[in-house]
Amino acid sequence: MYKLFKKVIVGIDEGNHAPAILNAAIKIAKEAKAKVIIVSAMPFALDTSYSYNTIEGGMLSSYIGPDPQEIEQAVQIRKEMIEALVAKTIVPGAVEVDIIVSLEDPKDLIMNTASKYESPLIVLGATSKKSLERFLVGSVTQYIVNNAPADVLIIK
Repeated sequence: MYKLFKKVIVGIDEGNHAPAILNAAIKIAKEAKAKVIIVSAMPFALDTSYSYNTIEGGMLSSYIGPDPQEIEQAVQIRKEMIEALVAKTIVPGAVEVDIIVSLEDPKDLIMNTASKYESPLIVLGATSKKSLERFLVGSVTQYIVNNAPADVLIIK
């Protein structure tokens, strides 16, 4: 069944369920002889304040955001976390793996990545958020299931 898929796109964050999600994706990729593409979005991961300076009349004059070095460091830390997880999970040479870490919204990252490939499978974890937070923030998994241009497998 899994031989239909040419790419297995795996959404990973820093949560405790990441190893189970990656394990499931690796099993599918081995059977399908597919490439694994691990995507990890971190748009709100930086603990940096944003502020605006204004001029008379309320016009926006400047924007102060995170330091580019902070961003680069946060992305590098996330890549290293994923690389360590991959090293523990995958036998070298068993499957080909690409890692994408981005500051864009997780929904956009997954959707954009899936739209680039023919016959992908998206593998995601079920949300670990409490129901009130899920109601206020929205569920990435729910959005992907409802809008993805590909098949989606949810790992509980």
